[in-house]
Amino acid sequence: MWGNNTGVSVGMIPGRKFFGPLFLVMVPPVFVHMVWYTNYHLDGSFLALANSFATDGFVATMSKAVPSPFTWQAWKIILTYMAVQATLMRVVPGKEFIGPTSNQGNVPIYKDNGVLAFLLSVMLFITGATVGLYEGGVIYNNSGSLLSSMNLFALLFCGFLYLKGIYFPSSTDCGTTGNILFDYYWGTELYPRIFGWDVKQFTNCRFGMVFWPISTISYAFA
Repeated sequence: MWGNNTGVSVGMIPGRKFFGPLFLVMVPPVFVHMVWYTNYHLDGSFLALANSFATDGFVATMSKAVPSPFTWQAWKIILTYMAVQATLMRVVPGKEFIGPTSNQGNVPIYKDNGVLAFLLSVMLFITGATVGLYEGGVIYNNSGSLLSSMNLFALLFCGFLYLKGIYFPSSTDCGTTGNILFDYYWGTELYPRIFGWDVKQFTNCRFGMVFWPISTISYAFA
């Protein structure tokens, strides 16, 4: 069966169908908030974090470390950024790039415009901050709620992709192992597309990789 991320056969990783996906789905979303809370509120002291767990307890500490994922400012940033990246992905010119042929004979086709879209994204962010459309440190100032919101979105979106691969696959490179947890993490499609947009190209190369330098610039502004 084909994974959503790499296309590696499930049979190549025996014994990792439950605890591995369970760990990766549950632990990183919690851990990233512990790191953020430690750096943002505790001056980077993990000793202070340990003291907080010891004195206040795990639940009370995590309630402070995990802001509400339903903050309008955070969702405004996320949705605006997604709209910009989706638009750039479609309208910025670029040569056609043909990916490797899958075992099912499907050939992914991409528009090779990533570098130009990246440069335009950085220029747009700096320009918007400079002319006063938003604070340059907007990502830094909302980092906690952004993490909460994006963690929630990611968990729900992966659920959507799980169902899409089963009921509305984009190609014949799809299927399940019968293990819901593993399939949720691993994916049920190799090349999922939504309204013509390649999902992996958008989430990995545009939403994720372009956000890294923009967030770094925002931290520099802050």
